[in-house]
Order: sequence, then C-alpha cells, then structure tokens
Amino acid sequence: MNKLVMLAAFAISMVAAQVQAQQVRNSQDVIRGAFARSGTTNQRAFDDSTLVSLCNQGYTYVVYVYAGGRNGTVTCGGGRTLTYVNNTNWKDPSAIIRQARSAIDKGGKVLIHCWNGIHASKYVGAVALVEFCGFSGAQAKEFFVRGIRDGEISSRDSLAAKLGQLRNSGGGVISGCPSAR
Repeated sequence: MNKLVMLAAFAISMVAAQVQAQQVRNSQDVIRGAFARSGTTNQRAFDDSTLVSLCNQGYTYVVYVYAGGRNGTVTCGGGRTLTYVNNTNWKDPSAIIRQARSAIDKGGKVLIHCWNGIHASKYVGAVALVEFCGFSGAQAKEFFVRGIRDGEISSRDSLAAKLGQLRNSGGGVISGCPSAR
C-alpha cells in the first residue's frame, strides 16, 4: 500500500509541475536567485496552484502588472508564504521596486509577470538592474530592447528612451547581478 501512496504522490507532483509549466512562459532570471520576469500562457493572473508551485520554487513576492489580478498570500511547503500583488503602474515601477527590494533584503525571491514576459515585466526588470545592480540607464535600455524586434511593441522606443534616462537612486548592489553587457 505504501508504494501505491508514493506513486500517487509522485503522479500528483508531476501534474502540478506540468500545470505550472503550462501557465508560466518566457521566464528569465534578471538577477540570479533574486529577481525574475515571465509571462503567462492564458494572459491572466496566475491561479493558486501556479502560485503554490512558485512558492515551492522559493519565490516570496510575485507581481502581476496588468488589470484583473488580485492581492493575496498563499502558503506552501514548510510553512513558507508567497505574497501576490496586482500593481498596474509598471511604467512608473517605483512602488514595485521598493517592495521587491524589501522582499530581496529579507532573503526572498521576486517574480514580475505580464502576459507574454517580453514587455512590461522586462521593463520592470530593466529598472531593477539599475536599482539593484548599478546598471546605467544605457545598459538598462540595451537589456530591454535586446530581443524585441522593431514594431513588435508599439511603445518599445519610448520605453527604451525612458530607461536611458534612469539613474540609480542609491540602493546597494545585491548578489546575483549579471555583468553589464
């Protein structure tokens, strides 16, 4: 009987991993072990099973940057928690960055997600590189436009220009930062 229970538990964990993999796409570590960005396959906020899976992967703070999300907390293995926030002000992400810094300073891991993982979440990721890694505005701009084709997003050039003007507000560099490329 124990083998049957173990097999059932394994099957459930595999299904959970597949569900998570089906809902998170275009995921990229922006700052290794601290800050990532992604999209979602259904262009909606993550459901609770995805949030629990992310919590089990060590994420503690997840932000959905489009309307239609919710605020809440989920609990996962070992009593860990993940806070899920809906903040649609991604073009001025100062509040998102402040909360991300707070989560990272407490040893947490942050994920910012939008629909596809190539626009809004990447923009916030570029701002995080300035604030958490000391990137220049020009370096953040290069990170943002890399891989986005001309015309793919109508606001690419205006957002890139905005990034080019950024300056670090004085926060310290965190562990896991990429080298500026």
